[in-house]
Amino acid sequence: MNFFKWYNRSLEKRPLITKMITSFITFGSGDLICQQIEKSKNKQKKFEFSRTIKQASFGMMVTPYQHMQFCIIMPWLFKGKGTITSIKSVVYDQIIGAPIFTSLFFIYLDMSNGKNFDGAVKELEKKLLPTLYMNWKVWPLLMLINFSLVPVQYRVLFANICGMFWSAYLSSAQNSS
Repeated sequence: MNFFKWYNRSLEKRPLITKMITSFITFGSGDLICQQIEKSKNKQKKFEFSRTIKQASFGMMVTPYQHMQFCIIMPWLFKGKGTITSIKSVVYDQIIGAPIFTSLFFIYLDMSNGKNFDGAVKELEKKLLPTLYMNWKVWPLLMLINFSLVPVQYRVLFANICGMFWSAYLSSAQNSS
């Protein structure tokens, strides 16, 4: 059976669980890509399985938020199809969604690595704006494609597949300090 048949059947039976599993895989894969790059630069660097699991678990836990945004809230806010609707969705995603997502990412990972909430917020203050600036170079075009061409039920999957490489970038930003 091909992937899309399996995915469609899984979406029909358990849409949120299906999206959470794919998010777990893509976020974990992003960290694996990042660790491979780090190891190629520093042969002494050891693979950290717990780091991959933490990042993958973030992907899984943030999926209900992505599902609500992409599949419920945004289609409700921006009804219809077309260029204007897609642009409104992108603007909303980048002004509202990107800062929330990025903040959750850094706070979750810092706290899962032992920082208290205040320490995680201090780290977020250092990382948020540079990460958002990079985000705004990459994601608006990808989200325009997502909101204009991708059917609603596949928007989280599309973002996850594109996000696998973004996840590698986030892993680097998280683990570089």
